[in-house]
Parts: sequence; structure tokens; C-alpha cells
Amino acid sequence: MTKYRVGCPVPNVGLSQESTGSETEHLMYPFALHKGHQSKKALVWIFFLGLLVAGLCFFGYYKYGYIKRQKLYDRVIERAARRHCIDSRLLRAVIMQESGFRSNIRGTSGEVGLMQVRPDARGATQDWANYYRCPRPCPGLVSDPELNIEIGAWYLARALRYWRDYDDYIELALCEYNAGRSRVMTWKPVMYNERVVERITLKSTRAYVQGIMKKYRKLADKEGF
Repeated sequence: MTKYRVGCPVPNVGLSQESTGSETEHLMYPFALHKGHQSKKALVWIFFLGLLVAGLCFFGYYKYGYIKRQKLYDRVIERAARRHCIDSRLLRAVIMQESGFRSNIRGTSGEVGLMQVRPDARGATQDWANYYRCPRPCPGLVSDPELNIEIGAWYLARALRYWRDYDDYIELALCEYNAGRSRVMTWKPVMYNERVVERITLKSTRAYVQGIMKKYRKLADKEGF
């Protein structure tokens, strides 16, 4: 057994203070690293959760605004539909497709308003003015929801009457509304009972017609007939 004299330093048989601290830090490092990784992971989850909440809020706000806009024009649509003998649900489906019930929207070819009517001398506005023997309204007036729906409903009703002998007369009328009568003449079926959509060579017009018909059927099913 080793003996030590009083007053003599006792030998340090363990770890020094520096080595002990160093090894302690070494042992704690994986835990600190794991904790940091968890913190980053939590921040990522919080970020994506925030995006999800923001997206849901935006969707709810947009949906509320969309429904509110629909209700805003209900009376105008019903009056125009009765005046021109059109199913109001079809008229509403066209507006959904054309503008999403946004009256201030403007098309790439100068179309304006809820039904995306062209206000120039080559569009529906001029045809409407010629029919009623009145001056063509200026573009600012054509953007007005009531006049815009009036002109669009008249133009659509004229196309529906023109193609009424065909089984798919609605699809043909929608083609005319979107692409003009001269193009529809090349798409019309040989037989009156033939399908039309498959004959549409313009992809944008085909998608346009299919989109409106889908909305139209959905509105009809919702009302139960």
C-alpha cells in the first residue's frame, strides 16, 4: 500500500480537468447534433403547416368571393335568359367558363366583361347593334355586367337557333360562340344525330365546349332536372 506524506501533493491518477471537459463535450456532441436536427425538422414542419393554413385561407376567401359574385348577377342572368329563351343554367355555365364571374377581366383578343364579348366592329357587339339598329356601344359600356350579359345572351341564342336541327346543337352553338361560325361549318356533322365534340379540330375550342357542358350538367343535376 503506498503511503503519502502530509503536505506532499497527491498524484492525479484520474483524468485531468481539461481532458475530462473535452471528453464530456465529445460525449454530448451527438446529443446536441440530434437536438439541432430536430429543431430544423420542427421549423420545416412549421413552415409547411403555415403554407397549408395560408393556402386554405386563400382558397376559402376565393371560394367565398366566387359564390358571392355568382349571387350578385343572378337576377341579370335570369332576365337575359328569359328574354332570349335560353336556359339560365347554360348562360351561367358560359359565364363561369369565360370569366369566372369577374366583370373586369379582359381577354387576349380584346374581349371584355363577364361573357368576354368583343366590343369592336368584328365582334358580337357589332352584330347585336346591327340587329337592333342602334349605334355600337363603346368598350367601356360593353364591360357593364348587364349590357355584357345582354349582348352575350343574344349572340348565344342566335347560335342556338341556327344549329337547332342538330342533336348536339348546344355544342355547335358553343363552338360558334368561341371560334366563329365559319370554323364551325367545317366541324358540323354530316348527319344530324352525329356527335360533334370529336370533330372539333381546335383543341382550345374542344376543351372550352367540354368545360361548359360539364358545368352545365352539374348545375342541372344540382337543381334536380
